[in-house]
Amino acid sequence: YFKVIDDFLFFKLPEVLSNFIINDINENLDTRINSTINAGIVKMIIDVSDLEEVGEEAVEVIGEFAEKIEELKLPMRAAIVAVGEEAEMWNNLDGAEEWGICKNMDEAKEFLARDPEEDEEE
Repeated sequence: YFKVIDDFLFFKLPEVLSNFIINDINENLDTRINSTINAGIVKMIIDVSDLEEVGEEAVEVIGEFAEKIEELKLPMRAAIVAVGEEAEMWNNLDGAEEWGICKNMDEAKEFLARDPEEDEEE
């Protein structure tokens, strides 16, 4: 679910979230966040575009992730790859208000490449 690509952490949710997958992600979340920060990576892309449906489980997994980063007061920037009518709702999660909502990986990379100060001026 997690891998480092270039200078960012890539976290992709699978099409279907079983209890096993959710538990596996949650158990490895702290370790993955810490190792990413220790490697000097402060950008991440979360891809939820393959989800068959955006259910409560997916929202909870991403919400946990966002809250952990916020609690640790990490200087991470994030973009989420989401499609469909509900894409914008990801910004409603605690800790994810500033995340970029992008339609694909290239758009997410562009969002993270921009200076965060530019975003504030818009």
